[in-house]
Amino acid sequence: MQSCYRRWESRDRWYEASIGTDLFGQLTLTCRWGALRSARGGMQCRPLTGAAEAGRLLQALARRRERHGYRIVAVLT
Repeated sequence: MQSCYRRWESRDRWYEASIGTDLFGQLTLTCRWGALRSARGGMQCRPLTGAAEAGRLLQALARRRERHGYRIVAVLT
């Protein structure tokens, strides 16, 4: 699977999700978040079992971000 990147922003917060491989070749979902006016934020990496799981999780993230008032601002596939 190719790498995939999405970025959402609300009025004062941002959220990014990317799918790619780690140094060991494991497919991972990496999420980053923070405030637009601050250098602080967080990050979480989650190992995935395959492309199907990656697609499901990315769709669920998109629904959740939109429900919380975020809008998509960048998509790279």
